[in-house]
Amino acid sequence: MNVRACLGWLLASAVALPGLAGVPPGGYETAAIQVWITEPHSGDQIYTRALGPDPSRYPGESFPAVILVPGGTGAGAGAMDRPDLQGLASEGFVVVAFNPPGRGSGSPGNLRSGGVEDYNGFAGQDALKAVIEYVAGLAGVDSDNLGLCTFSFGIALGAGAVGRYPELPVAWLVDMEGPSNSEIVACYYCSEERGLGGHLSITTDPSPENVAWWSEREAYRFIGSFRGNYLRVQAWNDHAQPAGLHLHALQMNRAAITGGVPWVRINGSDMGNPINELYESGEPAWLPGRMADYPDLDISYIIEMARRSGASLAPWWAADLSLPHGVDRLPGGTTLITTGQQPSTIMEVDSGGRCVGLYRGGLTFAHNADRLANGHTVVSDTGNNRVLELDADNVTVGNSDWVSLSDGSHLDYPDDVNVVDGDRLLVTDRNNHRVIEIEHDGTIVWQFGQTGVAGSDASHLSSPYNAHRLANGNTLIADSGNDRVVEVTPSGDLAWVWQPSGDDSLSWPRDAERLADGHTLVTDSRNGRVVEVDSAKTVVWQYANDLDLPYDADRLPNGDTLIADSMHGRVIEVSHAGKIVWQYPATASPDRSSPFGFHPASIRTPGYAN
Repeated sequence: MNVRACLGWLLASAVALPGLAGVPPGGYETAAIQVWITEPHSGDQIYTRALGPDPSRYPGESFPAVILVPGGTGAGAGAMDRPDLQGLASEGFVVVAFNPPGRGSGSPGNLRSGGVEDYNGFAGQDALKAVIEYVAGLAGVDSDNLGLCTFSFGIALGAGAVGRYPELPVAWLVDMEGPSNSEIVACYYCSEERGLGGHLSITTDPSPENVAWWSEREAYRFIGSFRGNYLRVQAWNDHAQPAGLHLHALQMNRAAITGGVPWVRINGSDMGNPINELYESGEPAWLPGRMADYPDLDISYIIEMARRSGASLAPWWAADLSLPHGVDRLPGGTTLITTGQQPSTIMEVDSGGRCVGLYRGGLTFAHNADRLANGHTVVSDTGNNRVLELDADNVTVGNSDWVSLSDGSHLDYPDDVNVVDGDRLLVTDRNNHRVIEIEHDGTIVWQFGQTGVAGSDASHLSSPYNAHRLANGNTLIADSGNDRVVEVTPSGDLAWVWQPSGDDSLSWPRDAERLADGHTLVTDSRNGRVVEVDSAKTVVWQYANDLDLPYDADRLPNGDTLIADSMHGRVIEVSHAGKIVWQYPATASPDRSSPFGFHPASIRTPGYAN
C-alpha cells in the first residue's frame, strides 16, 4: 500500500491524557500516526489517523483493532479526539478513523481526503477497503481480530466493503443503527422525505437511473456476503427515524442470516437477544430509549465483539446502580449485583469499580442472581413471576414460563432462586408463602409452606424472601412476614428457629446465611442492620451503621461482609471491625427517596417496595 506521507509516531502516555471523565486508566503507553493511504483504483489519498499501544515499547505484541466508519456524509478522523477512544487505545486496542473521499475540514487532525463526495457508494467503499488493508499490515495489529464500527449511514460503506470484498480480514462488524435501504436513508417514513444527494427513495422515484444509483448504497444488499460476526445495534427510538421504527434493523438482521453470516445478533449481551434469530414472530429486545442514553455503548460493543475473536480486555459498561437487591462476590473477585431499578439489571463489577458485565433484557424488579460453575446465571425475575437461566451470552436457556408446575399453581413474586442437588431449582415463592424445590420440567419435589396460605406456626410461612440449602440437607429460610429465621428439615420439621422478641426482635429479615462455623448471618432489613448469631441465638456481631433497608449480605472468605444497602443505592464491603473497605459506586451517598413514591420501611403489605 502506497503511503504519500507519514507524519510520524507521536508518543502519548496513557496516564497523561487529561480530562478522561469516566474512562478507566489504561496500562499501555500509546502512539499516534497520521497517514495518507492511496486508494489504488482512483489514486485518491485518504486521510487516516490511528492510535494504539506503542509498537516500539511492546515489540512482538499484537492488539485488536477497530476502524471507525463515520455516519451520514461526515468526516471521521476527528473522532480520534474523543477521550473514551483514547482510553480504549490505552487499554490495548488500535483505534483507527479516516475521512472518506472528499471529506474533512482541512484543520489539523481532520485534513481533507482526496477525491470527490461519493455518498458512500463504491468509491467510498473502495477507500475503506484500502484503509482495512493498511491497518491489517500495521505493526502491533492482530489481523485476525480487526473489526469495523459503523455509525448510521456509515453502514453503506462498511457493508459494501466487506460484502463486495469478503476476503478482507475483517472479523467483526458493529452496526450502530445503520439504514438498510433507500427509504430509510432518504427518510421516507419521516414527516417529509429528504433524499440524499438529490436522490429520493426508490419507492418515490423508481426510475432505472435512481435504482442504479441506490444499488451501490443500500446496505442490506451487501451484508449477507460478510463472513465475520455481525452485531446490529438498535434502540427503541432510532436516532434519525420516527419513534418505534425498526424495519431497517430487522431487514439487516434477516439479510445477514439468510446470506450466511455465521454469527448475527441484535444488540449485545446486555440485552440478551438470541443469536441468528430471524424473528418470524415477535421482536428482539430493543435498547430502551435512545442510543444516546447509553454513554460509551459503542466502546462496550467494540470490546465485546473483539473478545469473541480472542481479545482479553473487559468492557466497561455505563450503568447506574439503584435499589441493589442481591449481591454475591464471585470466585474471580468481581461482584455480581442484582438491582431493582426499572428496568432491572444484573451487573458484574470489578474491584476497581468498573462495570465489566451487564444484563438488562426485560427484567422487572429482579431480586437475585447466582452465577453457576458453567458460567450460566440463574435469576429471580420477581416482577415477571418467573425464574430464568441465562448462558454466558445472556441468552435465555431456561424459563419457568416454559413449563407448568406439577401442582397446577404458578409462581407469584419469586424473590430468590438457587440451584441445588446438581440442577434442581430452590425457589422462594414469596406471595405463595412457600419455598419449593423443582425439577426443570416443573415437577415439585419438595415444598415447605402451604401454597397461598400465610401462617406463623411450624408448617407455614409468611412472605418468605430467601432460602438456602445447607450442607446437612436442611433449608434455611428468611421468613420475613413472621420476623423470624427458620431451619427446616427435608421432612418439614423445624430444626432451628430464631425469633427474638421485644427490643431485639427482627423486622422483615430478607436473607439468612449459615456460616462455616455454624453461625447465622441475617439481613434484618427494616431494622437497618446485618446481624450474626451463634447456634445458641446469641448475637456475636452486627453492623448497623447507616444502613437503609439492606436486602442481602454475604460473609466473604476474608471475614468481611458484603452488603446490598438498597435505599442508599450502594454495595459495601465491611470489615469485622465495622470499617467500609470497598464500595460501589465509589461516590454513593445516602438517598432516602423512593422511586415508588413511598418509603418501603413504612409498610408491611406485599408489593414492589417490599
